Amino acid sequence: MATKDRPAQAEPQETAASPSHRECSLPEEPSTSRSGLLPPIRNRPES
Repeated sequence: MATKDRPAQAEPQETAASPSHRECSLPEEPSTSRSGLLPPIRNRPES
């Protein structure tokens, strides 16, 4: 039981660090890709 409880707590913590590490690793890549793809797509239909 203790072994299962330990990995369970580490799982949620790792998940939160996973997205944080990814954003910190490529904050410009994902941000630019999302921001660059969102504005043009939104402006096209609006125009």
